[in-house]
Amino acid sequence: MVDHERPSLSVFLVTRSDYEAVRKTISFLEVQTALDRLELILVVPSVETLQPDEEDLAAFRWLQVVEVGPFESSGIAFAAAVRAARAPWVMYGEEHSYPAPNWAEVLIEAQQGPWGVVGCAMTNENPGTLSSWAHLIAQFGPVVEPVESGEAGYVAGHHSSYRRDPLLEFGDDLSGLLDAEIALHHALADRGEKFYLASEAVSSHVNVSRFGAFVKLEFVGQRLFGAMRARSLDWSWARRLLY
Repeated sequence: MVDHERPSLSVFLVTRSDYEAVRKTISFLEVQTALDRLELILVVPSVETLQPDEEDLAAFRWLQVVEVGPFESSGIAFAAAVRAARAPWVMYGEEHSYPAPNWAEVLIEAQQGPWGVVGCAMTNENPGTLSSWAHLIAQFGPVVEPVESGEAGYVAGHHSSYRRDPLLEFGDDLSGLLDAEIALHHALADRGEKFYLASEAVSSHVNVSRFGAFVKLEFVGQRLFGAMRARSLDWSWARRLLY
């Protein structure tokens, strides 16, 4: 049953600068078939520097701008959005990934099942280089089209929607887990949450196209994941040293 008193899905975008950083992704959210069931949350260091396009934002029935001040990590901004959200489900709308028009509708329908996490499928927005494909496959391989819908052992970080209440149970640890969402997925799985891949909810992702940048991204990203996994699973110093 649709609750008309609140949105079904809160999608949050983060910009450290101004509205231009999120304008293109918002243009794809504006044409969603389930637009009237979406809440858009913009997380910014300062409302004064956002300089929003009021005409763009008028399309959204539910809208929030969350001011968090200067933030060192994206997880801090993500956690602020989760706490502010009015929908029972929350999702990061990555600023360099562009959802198909039925993306939100498919996700919302899938969220009616017994799932704690519902992920989407991925395509390549800039397929012109091998580095771009390497980035897409390395980051999102199991959810890159073509894939089938169903219960999943893996869904993509930054491209998954979450039931909000279980996230709030992490308390002060939430921002750290959202810095490396694969670590969050491990923590949710340990708590018994089930994962679902909604293959008809497709987002087209802009990937790193230069080899050197790809290697640097993978190195830094895996270090971050390793640190967050060790912290969230409370590894001993001996196990940390071994890994």
